[in-house]
Amino acid sequence: MPEKITLGIAGMTCATCVRRVEEGLKALPGVESASVNFATEKAVVEYDPASVGPEAMAEKVRDLGYEVVSREKTGPAALQKTTVSIGSMTCAACVRRVETALKDVPGVEEAAVNLATGRGTVTHGADWAGAGALRKAVTEAGYEYLGIVDAAQEDPIEKARERETRELTVKFIVGIMLSVIIFMGTMQEWFPFLDSIPRPTMLILLFALTTPVVFWVGSRFHTGALKALKQKTSDMNTLVSIGALSAYLYSTLATFFPDVFTDAGVHLHVYYDGAAFIVSFIVLGRLLEARTKGKTSQAIKRLMGLKPKTARVIRDGQPVDIPVDEVMKGDEILVRPGEKIPTDGVVLTGTSAVDESMLTGESMPVTKEPASEVFGATINRSGSFT
Repeated sequence: MPEKITLGIAGMTCATCVRRVEEGLKALPGVESASVNFATEKAVVEYDPASVGPEAMAEKVRDLGYEVVSREKTGPAALQKTTVSIGSMTCAACVRRVETALKDVPGVEEAAVNLATGRGTVTHGADWAGAGALRKAVTEAGYEYLGIVDAAQEDPIEKARERETRELTVKFIVGIMLSVIIFMGTMQEWFPFLDSIPRPTMLILLFALTTPVVFWVGSRFHTGALKALKQKTSDMNTLVSIGALSAYLYSTLATFFPDVFTDAGVHLHVYYDGAAFIVSFIVLGRLLEARTKGKTSQAIKRLMGLKPKTARVIRDGQPVDIPVDEVMKGDEILVRPGEKIPTDGVVLTGTSAVDESMLTGESMPVTKEPASEVFGATINRSGSFT
């Protein structure tokens, strides 16, 4: 039976990267479909577990020049993890007691509780008893159930993006500072205070200053170009790497073997500043791009966070407010005028007009009646319904 997995992928910079990852994953035997989202930096892959596994997919992504930072199975048979916050634990005995209680919840395969963080993580299948059963298990064991921990707080993709932004910021600052100094040395005749330095000595200094800019600040471009070459293709990394290395290698040759040019009657000039500025400005572009993607991702997460935290479920004929995470398939939910719809579903009774502008952009409310579909986080404008 096919399974689905969501891979968090870091390092994609354009639509070409998206296409390359998609085509690479689809080329694996056993992969039935692959869809990559550039904004969220995630790939959803449907595959036959008998033919291919997550490790092979991750290896393929790495071969393409990108990094897999997270894996999350989403198929019906996949195991999932839920983390809850637990209060009132004071010792190792408390931890054992809570772990035992959580393991007894139907559908839970494993449970691990951390006293220092006050959190418990359970591994379960799709058909487990639900968050309500976790609440009951913790409270009956004598401890305080503080709710489910939002997975977005520990998003590995977000951490990887923050790490990339910090790295690019440091490299740009170092690169641009050295580039300015290199430019002054290259155009030595423009700056009289540098006249005291002999030109051969200045060229060696420029070589020493440019080398870390090209090979440290610009390391991601050369690495990306080599990986693209391995795949018998080229990309923006190839262009930047060739441009920077051409200027750098020519200038190095002119610095240490000037006779090669003077004997041929060629005017000697170096382009260390060109190599340094190429790398530094492209790193700046990557930095701005990383920050923009981060803001886009946060906006998407905020949109997803618009869903209400509680739902009014009909239990024994009476409405009961429960956390939306505890809503189970088949529950009957009461939605009153002005409230947000807590989850996707189908109208059973009642009619209303629902504002779906956050999804469709349509300003006019949409009429809902029995058998109509409704969507979580949209706003009920008029009548009540279940």
